[in-house]
Amino acid sequence: MSGKYKELYLARHGETIENKKGIIQGWKGGFLTKNGFLQTATLGLLMLDKGIETIYTGDLNRQLQSTTQANRLINLPQENIYLTKNLRERHFGSADGKKISDTNLSISEIGDIYSKNRTPKLLDIETLDLVDKRTNGLIDLVLSSNAQKIMAMGSGWINSYIVNNLTKEGYILHP
Repeated sequence: MSGKYKELYLARHGETIENKKGIIQGWKGGFLTKNGFLQTATLGLLMLDKGIETIYTGDLNRQLQSTTQANRLINLPQENIYLTKNLRERHFGSADGKKISDTNLSISEIGDIYSKNRTPKLLDIETLDLVDKRTNGLIDLVLSSNAQKIMAMGSGWINSYIVNNLTKEGYILHP
């Protein structure tokens, strides 16, 4: 990087209809609510003065809708927006698309789906080793990009995991 640093802005997709219904989305698409469109338009306004050069977005519908809405204000050409599976939410396996109330999990267990030894509490959930591979893949994309100011449209959980991996690797983070 020849002494230059990168600015990475992690964004969460806007509120979805499925969020409101208590549905575990995982790798299901999702559709933004009116509030979700408003949230991502606000994100676009907040990013206007940041000089964003590139956007990486997950390939799930809720992420694409959020990126499109935010970019209406950021106004990057389409060739500066990249789809990547690395920004997908974690895959909940057979729980994807189900209401939380229809699973044997509590809301707090959804947020802490892995035990302390990184063992999944659901048998068919995406392993943390695979999540590591995806998040490190995104970090590699960012580091190899010619852009210095990058926005990534993910989800709350995957964004947290990216921060964890950046911190673990010793990158300097500024709020």
